Order: sequence, then C-alpha cells, then structure tokens
Amino acid sequence: MKINLNNITLFGYHGLYEKEAKEGQNFIISASIKLKKKQINSDSIDDTVDYVKIIKIIKSVFDKKRYKLIDCLATDIINEILLNSRIKSIVLSIKKTDPPININIDSVEVVLKGAND
Repeated sequence: MKINLNNITLFGYHGLYEKEAKEGQNFIISASIKLKKKQINSDSIDDTVDYVKIIKIIKSVFDKKRYKLIDCLATDIINEILLNSRIKSIVLSIKKTDPPININIDSVEVVLKGAND
C-alpha cells in the first residue's frame, strides 16, 4: 500500500542566499510512502500509518532549524519518517517556488528516496 501526501505548502527561510534567509519563501513538499503491509485488513488507524502524524513530522523538521540546502532538509525529514517501522520506503520532494534565480522559472526541486532495510 502507498500513501501520497501532495503539495504541503510551508513558509520558511531555507536557502543558501541572503535573500532567502531574510525574506523567506514558500516550499512545496510531497511524499509518497510505501508501507510494509500490502493491504490493511481493519478499519483501525493503529493498523496503518497515520498521515496526520507524518505531516506533523514534516512540519516539525522543517521548522526545527534553518537549512542552507534543501537536500539536507529532505534527508532529515526522510530519516525522521523512517523511524516508523511500518514504513518500507519514502520518496520525498521539496520545491522552492521562488528561487533566487534571475530567470523565469516555475520552481526548483529536490527529490530523494529512503528505505527501511
């Protein structure tokens, strides 16, 4: 089974450049989480992964400190989520919607994958 969390928008001050640290910007985070069980046979949240808790983890790591690189932010989020033993793997993307680039660009994005062995 897979749980997709699509387009979580958070405002933060992450980035390498001074403008990003001073003005901040929106980040869009998405996660695709594969569970170890292929299907859930009950209607109890205790038998699956609570996506509300996953979103809280994402926000907590996002707000914990200022990251210069969104690669490092993504790694820390993945590592925290993978502490849940029910999760087999995760693909996480983080987009900057207003990167400090003097060119017309929709966004820049980092995509990372992590897994529990």
